[in-house]
Formats: sequence, structure tokens, C-alpha cells
Amino acid sequence: MKIKAFSLVELMISLIVISLLLVAFMPVLTKRTKKSPVVVKTSDSVPIGSIIYWLGENYPDGWMPLDGQDISSDEYSELRNVIGNSITNLPDYNLFDNQENSVTMIIKYRKKGAKNNQPTELK
Repeated sequence: MKIKAFSLVELMISLIVISLLLVAFMPVLTKRTKKSPVVVKTSDSVPIGSIIYWLGENYPDGWMPLDGQDISSDEYSELRNVIGNSITNLPDYNLFDNQENSVTMIIKYRKKGAKNNQPTELK
């Protein structure tokens, strides 16, 4: 049995056809879908003051980035009770300015659903 080798012309035609197909389908292949909001379903059992890594900037309810912000207001009283009332600023552990596409360290500062010192309703 004789194996037929492709000629240079056949190879060039094949490459041109593949290139044209890639150009034609590039918008479909690279189309970004609309970002859906991140939904985190947890039982809220993570203790206040816990630090985790997070990708993006859609943080779960009760979490905020560790980027050196002031925590002296009443909104952060639960966190200050855990880490100490003398601490007024969190450290800045995030090295990137573009948090949308990078990993961010976030800290839990209040129970889910609790706003401005209102107690969280237990279910």
C-alpha cells in the first residue's frame, strides 16, 4: 500500500481554509458571556475575623477586602471585638490594583444580613 504525501499546494490550501474558519468563528470563540453575580450559599458558620482568598470583586455579604481601610466606625464593631478595639486600620495584604482579575484577601467583618449593629436573625 502506497501512502500519498500531501503536496505543498494542498498543505497551503488546507492552512488557508483553517485560517479562514478561525477568522470566521473568532467572535464566537472569544465572546464573553455577561457576568452573573456571584452567589455564595453558606450557613454563615465562618467566624468573624476569618481571612480567605477571593477571586474578583463581588464579595459575599459580610466580607470586605484587606486593603488598609479604616474600621473605627460602628459598622465594624463585631470585627473590632474579635481582633481588638485598639486596631483602627486593617493591613493592606492586596498587592494588585485591578481586583477584578486578581486574587484578593478578604476578611469577614459581620454576620450575613447584619447591618449597622442589628442582630442577625437566626433560622
